[in-house]
Amino acid sequence: MNNPPIPSHKMQAHIAYAIGTQAEAANELDKAKQAYMFALRSDPTYTQAIARLGHLRFVEPAQPILGGLRKETPDVPGIITVQVRNPCNFRCFYCAAKGHNNEPVERFDLDAMKAQLDKIKIFYDSINVPFIVCDLECGGGEPTVHPQFKALMELLSNYGAVSFPSNNSQDPKRWLPQERTQRLLVISCLHPEAEANIDRYLKNARYLLDQGCWFQGQFIAHPARIDKIAHYKKLFSDAGIPLAMTNFLGEYNNKQYPHAYTKEEIKKIGFSASDNWWFQQISPYANRIRNFRGIPCLAGNRNIYLYKDGSISRCLYDAKRLDTPNAKPEPCRISHCGCDLFLEKLNRIDTVDYYKYHHPIAQGKQAVSPKQRCGWPEELCYPIADEQKAMYDELMKAYGKDQFEEK
Repeated sequence: MNNPPIPSHKMQAHIAYAIGTQAEAANELDKAKQAYMFALRSDPTYTQAIARLGHLRFVEPAQPILGGLRKETPDVPGIITVQVRNPCNFRCFYCAAKGHNNEPVERFDLDAMKAQLDKIKIFYDSINVPFIVCDLECGGGEPTVHPQFKALMELLSNYGAVSFPSNNSQDPKRWLPQERTQRLLVISCLHPEAEANIDRYLKNARYLLDQGCWFQGQFIAHPARIDKIAHYKKLFSDAGIPLAMTNFLGEYNNKQYPHAYTKEEIKKIGFSASDNWWFQQISPYANRIRNFRGIPCLAGNRNIYLYKDGSISRCLYDAKRLDTPNAKPEPCRISHCGCDLFLEKLNRIDTVDYYKYHHPIAQGKQAVSPKQRCGWPEELCYPIADEQKAMYDELMKAYGKDQFEEK
């Protein structure tokens, strides 16, 4: 049986790429760049050409503040992103997972997951990972309603910190493993359905904090809810419960957010505040382009996706199963990625704040106040965000994200 013919534009891209690799091997770098650019004009999705061109064109911007701070904690933690699938008991009007928030319960093979976790731990030890954070990826469901949730918490907390999203609607006495409370970080959004029962939300949050959990309240800054922010900031402050603002991701009034926030909205939300976390400051900016194909990424290396059956892949968006983790960061193979920034040169874990925030949790130490969690003085947060924006711009430029647009 004959194989189907290769489209002419892809053949042209293959030939140009081969010319580029030969030129690069001969140290004819300008010729190599031109060949890779020709390949991408023929086929903008050609991952290897994107990766080689970007490698040759990338000029690392100066990061004097971050560079100095990274010397304090030169090691980067390891992430295990864990798949959890079950329905959600809320139906928020702005849900980014609408249509996927009523999936039936998919049970964990806890024995297979434990065997894989042990292998990942050995791998992370071999590359000098100082500690592990297990992040739950819930696909739009509410994890605390899963019938095996407590058992999952007991398993994952053996390996380090466990961070997961929750709407905080369930009585924590039902699912909280008392022996490991200080290793759990609950990231809880105050959704519209929880506002109707705010006393229950605050009571559950207070219980988790009193039991030693790390609890972070969040408020999704949907354009229709921005005027409520000042009220809830005061309410949470009076109750001694941390509350942070987070971006709305999606469409509203024919505008795509978070990129569509106005300067006034950004100021009202607090994203422009000099003491705000750098990641929140740059998120609206870094959503201008979310096509990271060809850019080296930590997925599969420092961030491994663990499925309910114990198998692994690079990430949620790249579902090809791996036999073993990647030995080093590899180019992303996916366009229009929805990750939380795990590029090798721009990610949320290779920073002092992530290390200092999660390291005590992984060790099971007593929670500290939000002011103590910051990895640097408040006046440095804004310059750090500027340094990360410069890195984003250089990556997009070097890897041709404005130059070779994928259709």
